Amino acid sequence: KQKGIILDSLIKMLAGGGAAELQASQIEGDQIYLEYTTADIVRGKHIQIGPGCHIGTVEYEESLEVHSDAKVEKQTKV
Repeated sequence: KQKGIILDSLIKMLAGGGAAELQASQIEGDQIYLEYTTADIVRGKHIQIGPGCHIGTVEYEESLEVHSDAKVEKQTKV
């Protein structure tokens, strides 16, 4: 299902349909950079939350940066 969301978003951007937004329940990785993303949980070592993001919970091991135009409900260092 995720591939479909990403493909639809790319098609909208390329077709001039404006900025697309990724929606996911959970995102995990060592190094994560997000823009215009809505997610319930983001987990990783080094996380950058860019503009236009709406994140429920961020769990990070080493570093977290949150853009001033992003919303993060809860931040936890694990």
